[in-house]
Parts: sequence; structure tokens; C-alpha cells
Amino acid sequence: NCPTLKPLLIHENILANKLFPYNFYAALVCISKIDKQAKDNFDRYILKAELLEMINSFYKFALEKEPPSERTIHRQINKLKKWEPKVIKEVGDKYRIRTNGANILNYKFLGAYELPSEQIITLLKDNNRNILRLYLVICVNTYINNELAPLDRKTLAEKMGMSINSERELKIIGKMANKLADLDYIDL
Repeated sequence: NCPTLKPLLIHENILANKLFPYNFYAALVCISKIDKQAKDNFDRYILKAELLEMINSFYKFALEKEPPSERTIHRQINKLKKWEPKVIKEVGDKYRIRTNGANILNYKFLGAYELPSEQIITLLKDNNRNILRLYLVICVNTYINNELAPLDRKTLAEKMGMSINSERELKIIGKMANKLADLDYIDL
């Protein structure tokens, strides 16, 4: 299912907050499915009984990484349940993962942005946990009034909730941007 587009939340409380477990949220979006019987066919669902097994296999086979411990998984789920805007909710025997169905034309209205699964997986494989967030920040801030807008490191740092006065954080942004350019996801 790699070419499938997956909608990821881009709300400013999420992208600009370093405490939001964005990589874990993106992994949940990748392993969850649309429930055809649900009223909303935008949000995605995962059975509670399958959660641990699916996360483990996603990390092992898709990301080629050691999966998080069961305790960490439950801690991240609890963190997502408390987040504003609501990101995950228990609905019977399932978790509902909020994605606000999206497409390129209406993502700002719906608060989500679609990326192909293979792109999400590639970005989640990177050791820097912020690279996926940075890429989404670039995606949603590149076009302003249908014109290509240049972005600098300070603007990107500000949009990600990082200090614009910290040379260290600006260097981190630069390294991540170089990585995205190496992957041909952006032009510097």
C-alpha cells in the first residue's frame, strides 16, 4: 500500500510543539485504516487488540528499526488522547486516529496534508525525529497566495516552535533541510 496517500494533521498546536509525538502519530496513521461503516470516512481506525502487533511489525519491517516498548506505546497513546486538538479517541474496541481527510487543494481548511505512505516511511526512517514535521512545515508554508514563497531557517524554526536566536537549532534546521534536499523532497 506504499503509494497510498495518508492525511497527517498540520494544526499549529501540533507542528509547532516539540512535545507532540509526531513520528508515533504518523506511524499510527500509516498502520490504521478507514472504517467503511463509520459516519466519517476521513478519520482512520485501528483495533486495540491489534495495536501492539501492528506497531511492532511496522517498525521492524517498514522502518527497519527496533519498535518502542509496550510501555512507551501506551504512554504515547495516552499523550495523544490528552492533546488539543483531539488526536486519538477510544471508540468501542478501536482507536480513532484523527486525520481530517485532506487533499492538496483544501488542506488549510481541513487542517491536514496528504503525503504518500512511502514518503512518510522514508522520513520516519531518518534518525532525526523532527524531519517529518519540518517537511510538513515546508509543504504548507511554501505556497502563499498561489505564489512560491522562499523560506529561511529562522522562519522554519519559528513555525516548528524552535528558537530563532539559537545558532544550534538553526544548524539543526539546516542539516534537516540538506537531508530533505538529498532525498529530492525540496530544493535549497
